[in-house]
Amino acid sequence: MNKTKNGLKPMRGKNLPPPVDPQCSSEQRLAAALKKQKDFNQDMEDEEYVLLYPDGSQIKNIPGTDTPFTIGEYKEAIGKACQRITLYICTLEDLLSKNFEGVEILPEKDRRSSFDPTCSMMVKFTDDAGLTEEALDSGGPTREFLTLLMDSIKTRRVYESKDNAKYLSFDSKEDNEYFHIGRMIAVSIVHGSPGPCCLSPNFFLYLIGKVKTLEAPIEDIPDDEVKRGLLETLEDIKKVVDDYIQWYFIYRNHVSIQRFKEGLATLDFVNALEQHPSLFFSFMCYTETKLMLWRTSSMCMPKKKRMATIKLIRLYQ
Repeated sequence: MNKTKNGLKPMRGKNLPPPVDPQCSSEQRLAAALKKQKDFNQDMEDEEYVLLYPDGSQIKNIPGTDTPFTIGEYKEAIGKACQRITLYICTLEDLLSKNFEGVEILPEKDRRSSFDPTCSMMVKFTDDAGLTEEALDSGGPTREFLTLLMDSIKTRRVYESKDNAKYLSFDSKEDNEYFHIGRMIAVSIVHGSPGPCCLSPNFFLYLIGKVKTLEAPIEDIPDDEVKRGLLETLEDIKKVVDDYIQWYFIYRNHVSIQRFKEGLATLDFVNALEQHPSLFFSFMCYTETKLMLWRTSSMCMPKKKRMATIKLIRLYQ
């Protein structure tokens, strides 16, 4: 599928169904489809792809269930022969931009210039037919949308390194992307929704000015060849590694970091980060939390959750 102004649409003449195995998972099916497409289409872009149902939704489980996708399970669910099943692939970037089209977070030409982060948000979800859900946004749809949005931005090219310890990258095509993502992080947290929960603690402390020099383990460098080169034949290895880490994560990305902070300054959020870093640490960085009985009980108490959200916003104010 390719992104068009009317959404994701199948490309004519590109249907090349891979061999069918009833036990084939979504990952195996995607790998087989990509191999076959690349064999027959030399102009296919080398990007990250996802597997989609005919309605354009990403394949993870059998629709309406928690059962992991296999061809056999899907065949039984829809009542079709394996040979008649049609699935699609598209780039992850096209899928994400389709899911969040119209939200001023990514630097696209047709984004809404009327977006004002100081105003309250009202979110409406629509189905595949374009019909709006019959529900008032009393906070639930907004939180759901912002949660999906925070999950989405973790996959953007503005980040690199490990999933639970990310730094800003040098890979974005436009500086404004760092600004828009920083701004939506601020909007999400101020509205009582989650943050990205993926930043490296070392980078987070540098970002809010608590440390002047970034200290990071060499394992955080995503380039394996560079890591091997730094570890092999150097005498004063610690100083060289420290200098390289400063250059790789900070000096070469100083413009990106500045734009990201300008985005976080939306609603004066970056000031709150600097004043209360421990309070917002779990919003910005990955933390492991044990599943306790009192935590599961609190999930069923929306009133208490609302009070906790109000308390957090008042503290921020």
